[in-house]
Amino acid sequence: MKQLLTFEEIKDKVEIQTYLKHTDFAFATMGYKEHGLGHALYCANLAQKVLKDLGYNKKGSKNLQKLLLSSMI
Repeated sequence: MKQLLTFEEIKDKVEIQTYLKHTDFAFATMGYKEHGLGHALYCANLAQKVLKDLGYNKKGSKNLQKLLLSSMI
């Protein structure tokens, strides 16, 4: 079974940073504002906060945060 990357590994991977930069450029050409790493981190952190507010434990919210971030890439 494939091991999931940690949130930090996803965030720090050069390939992912490159993908997000290109995604950001593509969105910018369509007139959108920043949709690169900053947006991905914002969404992942917001998901973690929502889960915490709903009473999920930190491990569960961290796992969903990683899943959401990895699904964006």
